[in-house]
Amino acid sequence: MSSSTCLYCELQKLKWQEASDRSIDMKMRALNDRLMLAERGFLDVDGLQGRQWFKHLVSVFAFYAFEFLVKAFH
Repeated sequence: MSSSTCLYCELQKLKWQEASDRSIDMKMRALNDRLMLAERGFLDVDGLQGRQWFKHLVSVFAFYAFEFLVKAFH
């Protein structure tokens, strides 16, 4: 095998690796976008009645569960 053939093979490997890295980046970006949209599904624009600053429904549940546990142990 000549040195020019080896150089060509290495160049092809680098191009393939670069293309696959971009593919992984795009897949990660798409996954991140989907997770972000799913997270927005847990938001309530008006917040909780009486506590409008609580917008994220899952964290509200965790807060109330924690508050309940604290009261239960006192």
